[in-house]
Amino acid sequence: MYPARLALDAERWPHVTHACTNFGLTNGANDRGRYLPIVTSYDYDAPLDEAGRVTEKFRRFREVISNYAPVPPWDADLLGPEAAEPAAEPSLASVVIDVPLQPAGNWAPREADAPVTPHPPTFEERDHLSAIMRYDVALGERWEGIRTLAFAEVRDFARVFVDGVPVGTISRTRKERSLQIGAGRQLTVIVEEQGRVNYDHRLGEHKGLIGPATLDGVELTGWATTPIDVADVIQHRRTQEANPAEPTAWSATFELDTLGDLFLNTSQWGEGFVAINGFLLGRYRATGPQETLFVPAAALIAGENTVTVLELAHLAAARARLQTTPSLGDTVE
Repeated sequence: MYPARLALDAERWPHVTHACTNFGLTNGANDRGRYLPIVTSYDYDAPLDEAGRVTEKFRRFREVISNYAPVPPWDADLLGPEAAEPAAEPSLASVVIDVPLQPAGNWAPREADAPVTPHPPTFEERDHLSAIMRYDVALGERWEGIRTLAFAEVRDFARVFVDGVPVGTISRTRKERSLQIGAGRQLTVIVEEQGRVNYDHRLGEHKGLIGPATLDGVELTGWATTPIDVADVIQHRRTQEANPAEPTAWSATFELDTLGDLFLNTSQWGEGFVAINGFLLGRYRATGPQETLFVPAAALIAGENTVTVLELAHLAAARARLQTTPSLGDTVE
């Protein structure tokens, strides 16, 4: 989380919340009968936004509290000048950087010497602490028609390919465990750990493919697994020749003369991870709710900056846009 906090007189202010950002892969998840991962922003309609800026809710808090108790004077050094009007809604007018992204190859290829095990191992069984694992298994002889591929459980989201062609997804949030596939020789399943629940019986749960996988009830065996370290890919850009159907890395550079907090617009991207100058901002997802990621000034440099996108699905528009205003979508579900 972004560590900025507001220091105020606790006796006078019963509760003040600062919106946060789960940088890197530190986002969590809730589960009250349905697994629901938090993407990157942790806002909940906070009085102070991710960048520490005062929102309209903060001003309303001051108004209400002043009816019942003395309100501390406005500290311009701590909070910045009190705006006469709330911040404007995000718009294209707030975009300050708009550059094309260039493809940089497949960032989740199978390792040539990937170990093979009878059953698909979990992330923990492979001592894998990052967010992506690739599973490959032979399907055997070709067949006619459609068969049902089923998993005991997927934690948390799987993209399924047959002979390199995407055939569907399986979502823990949607409580899916199976899909139908056509004939092919090679099955690839790219599993994303989308965030961990930090309470109750979900503490410490394993991620990845849980239990056996079957094709029309017959267990598939002989799984080759390739752990994908997202941070390592970003730092070293280890990619291979692109297969447009598989996860593709994208990159762009842009120039800055002056530094300040910005927000990266991800609304035209699918789902994946993004970094600025090697600093992993976090995850983005087309389903939202957020459409921007907070880019603190400390992650930027005067001169040439680089944005690296590790896309898992596809980009509707291969462009990187940075703007001065956030767009978090619905702040309460």
